[in-house]
Amino acid sequence: REKNLKMKKLKYILTYLILLVSMAHWAVAQTTLQVVTKSVEKTFGTSQNLTIEAEKADIELLTWDKPEIKTTIELIAKHPDKKIAIKDLETMKYVADKIGKEVFLRNYLLIQNEKEKPTSNLKAKYTIRIPEGMSITIQNSFGKISIKGKTKQLTIKSDFCMIDLNDVEGIIKLDTHYGEINGNVLNGNSIINSERTDLTISNLGGECAINNQYGKLTIENILNLKRLKIEAKKSEIKLSKVATKNFNFYVISTYGKVTLPNDFSYTKYDDVTKISVFNTQLSSKINISNSFGNITIN
Repeated sequence: REKNLKMKKLKYILTYLILLVSMAHWAVAQTTLQVVTKSVEKTFGTSQNLTIEAEKADIELLTWDKPEIKTTIELIAKHPDKKIAIKDLETMKYVADKIGKEVFLRNYLLIQNEKEKPTSNLKAKYTIRIPEGMSITIQNSFGKISIKGKTKQLTIKSDFCMIDLNDVEGIIKLDTHYGEINGNVLNGNSIINSERTDLTISNLGGECAINNQYGKLTIENILNLKRLKIEAKKSEIKLSKVATKNFNFYVISTYGKVTLPNDFSYTKYDDVTKISVFNTQLSSKINISNSFGNITIN
């Protein structure tokens, strides 16, 4: 009987806790966020370089057929109390200037009193139109980056960001940490260094070198590829819809599982390392090295 009483008591306590959690979620759902926005538009003449230093920003960049650069920067504050949102928005500052042949964009926080740090959800949004063939440098954290069009050189350094690249050509340099990269039609000379980042690339061409650690790498369909070099650690690598007969493959796996077409030949280097090769006479090369992770090619 005493055991039954304890079980009933425990049941009542659990029911009460579940009810409290449900009420808390309901209360949060009923809270209406007040959104306050400050927007600025600027147009710049012909420039060779565009540099963006952003934080907590969503950046959309598209090429167009005009020789000018058009930028729209929105600074946004969200809070249940509109007065607090308005006050916190004042701590968000921006720079949009042309220095020589370079256009420089930046958003940042300016806090006068450390005891009055903003409590609103703050973010920035960039919408940018540029002519083709420019050199672009972007630094961003805790946001999104979306780019479409041909560039001369694209350099991105990001932390905790989602990156979407579409129809991008030129020299591409990506350095990402804790994020996600989705690319469709990448052609040129690409260098990608990523840590704890998932990469999905469709229609890859040109020359590409990828260093991936603690992530997933998926490449689907290869077009006009000259060379692909992948060096990875504790990553899951998958190449699909690849015409293997057109490439010289050299695959090294250490402490990992390898799934390859039957045409590949295998050499066991030692107890933990396996080397696989195919079409060694061809000039278009795909080299893959991975440790403590799996490799799949089909």
